[in-house]
Amino acid sequence: MKISILIFGLFCLCACFGKRPTLDTGHEGKPIPSLKLLMLDSTTMIDTKTWRSGKPIVLIDISPYCPFCRAMTQKIIDENKYLSDIQFIMLSSFPLNDLKNYNTEYKLEGYSNITVARDYDASFAHYFGSPGVPCLAIYSKDRLLKQVLIGKVNASLIKDIALE
Repeated sequence: MKISILIFGLFCLCACFGKRPTLDTGHEGKPIPSLKLLMLDSTTMIDTKTWRSGKPIVLIDISPYCPFCRAMTQKIIDENKYLSDIQFIMLSSFPLNDLKNYNTEYKLEGYSNITVARDYDASFAHYFGSPGVPCLAIYSKDRLLKQVLIGKVNASLIKDIALE
């Protein structure tokens, strides 16, 4: 009896590994949408549709107070030398001052491949139907959606999907 419970427990545990926390949106394979974002200078607007980087783009919907968002941001910073071929756009509908503090706390302005902006009308969450944060939309360098992930995601998984 104990052996069968142990085997069942191991089976359940193993089933959790290797699964991607994927959110099926129906937008997979489609071009990046037009999301209007306010930059931290509070005057410049960018449109994700016209963003030109020549790199894969990862849009990350964050909350400056979410512990999973904070941990993922730290991992992206820690492993940034391996992620330099990816453009990260961290966006949030939180007030601009909260995002400025987040940007300052993590010294994100020091990374040329990381941009923080305000999604003032929560267009990311509406477009992707995301249930919460963090939520990542990973686009190829051709600007086509590869995958949307939810929850804290390992930086190496982001790299694998973006550059595969």
